Amino acid sequence: MSEKEFNVFGPPGTGKTTYLVRQIKRAAEKHGEHGIMVASFTRAAAVEIADRAELKKSDRVGTLHALCFRHHNSPTIAETKVSEWNERCQENDDDELAISGGGNGSVDDLNEVDRPQGATAGDKLSQVMQRNRARCIPFELWTPSVQQFKIKWDKWKEDAGGYLDFTDLIEKAIDDGMMPSPTVEVGFFDEAQDFSNLEFKLIRQWKRYLSMAILVGDDDQTIYKFKGSNPEALIDNDLPPDHVKTLSQSYRVPRAVHAVAKEWIEEVERRVPKEYAPRDADGSAESEPAFLGNEPGALVDDVEATLAADKDEEERATIMILASCSYMLTPILRELRRRGVPFANKYRTKRGDWNPLARGSEKRTMGTDRIMALVGGVLTDSLPTWGNVAMITENMQAAAFVGKKKEFATLCKTMPTGETASMAELSRWLAPAVLDVLAFADVKGMLALQLASKVGSLEYPATVVSEYGIESVRDRPRVTVGTIHSVKGAEASKIYLLPDISRASMEQWINGDSDSIRRTFYVGMTRAKNDLVLCGASTRWAVPWTI
Repeated sequence: MSEKEFNVFGPPGTGKTTYLVRQIKRAAEKHGEHGIMVASFTRAAAVEIADRAELKKSDRVGTLHALCFRHHNSPTIAETKVSEWNERCQENDDDELAISGGGNGSVDDLNEVDRPQGATAGDKLSQVMQRNRARCIPFELWTPSVQQFKIKWDKWKEDAGGYLDFTDLIEKAIDDGMMPSPTVEVGFFDEAQDFSNLEFKLIRQWKRYLSMAILVGDDDQTIYKFKGSNPEALIDNDLPPDHVKTLSQSYRVPRAVHAVAKEWIEEVERRVPKEYAPRDADGSAESEPAFLGNEPGALVDDVEATLAADKDEEERATIMILASCSYMLTPILRELRRRGVPFANKYRTKRGDWNPLARGSEKRTMGTDRIMALVGGVLTDSLPTWGNVAMITENMQAAAFVGKKKEFATLCKTMPTGETASMAELSRWLAPAVLDVLAFADVKGMLALQLASKVGSLEYPATVVSEYGIESVRDRPRVTVGTIHSVKGAEASKIYLLPDISRASMEQWINGDSDSIRRTFYVGMTRAKNDLVLCGASTRWAVPWTI
């Protein structure tokens, strides 16, 4: 079967997606869109590939799990019914098997959401169970506690009417002998280094029916081994030389960052050596021991200095602050909020703590919406509308109104939301202090008039406006905060990388099993387009930098 398979290695910044899109377009020209299949590890990657390759919406494009989900006629996913499982555990006095989380999992975002690792005993058992299945470890070799969890989990799914969990989607596709669509000739499998043994088993099953299978990835960037990913499937793939290609020129990573990252990743015991060249720029890579995750004052000072340095330049720096685990970012998030530094994580929009400037919807108004309702007129040189006045005053104290607050709220609902509200009309209902807030877009004055219980949601966006200007709540923040896993495939001008790891990872490092940890930090390092800052360790559980 090796004559059907081709491997393409794409080190960081070498244009892997661009190459893949080009090959997909060529295959589509030869075989038609119905003749190709595109499967990626994450939905974000699959969507980007489909968009750039100008593929129509198709049941032949998506994540492996999504493709199998469609094959199984869209079954109910067990992970979306966690509350039912927990009720079952309570009824059977198995409280220790309960799983944390709200049950909002989606087949599309399986590999894109940061979930708590081992938050409860049930979480730990569930994670080990899924990892064992992903690695195709025989059931009889599992520990008794994980075996019992699996038995009870399967019985609950059966009693619930045939729920399938995420791993069931793959296992059942293999058991069913699922084939690609009969029209498909060429299969493209992106981010192949992150597929598990189980997923590779399905790919090999599909490969029998394809004229060609192209696996694209980079073993050095395997960061999902805790879920069962198997980079060895690429490393040990005995293909003829003309079936293996390496994209060797980085268009992102400059020389200084490349040198540090190269030295770091070459310590990995099992990897494919690759020809890999930096882009033609010096860049910088520095170690800053004083930049600490748990005492982030000096780090945030430097972030603010970086933001201020190019304030008037047309091309402005972007920044990422990255950690291996999300809880390590909490002190940094708190300090950024205190200072009013605008930040976000567009790759994890469901994380409210990483996106505190997020806008709301018709059903839910956020603090940023209320601040924008006040300051938006300054940006557009327009008077406040009734809709904006309603948003601005909704949570104000009774003393902010001349008449009854409830009657004013009723009036606002009867007025067209986009119609301008005259100051003369508003003066009949609102106190002079509120009129001043509206006339001068006075953010601090707005906060002073809020109900005490409602001030919290406004404080951060208001501080952002005060410190960084009105545009800062409208424009996309230049600072991204998140885990290394959350920004894989992304880039920024400057990267701050925290060396801290969990206690379990530290034990793994000490015991000589450091490959997966090194790969994770390699991904973090190679997000840098210009500058890499290796921060100091907040605890004794941290990787040792080599510079």
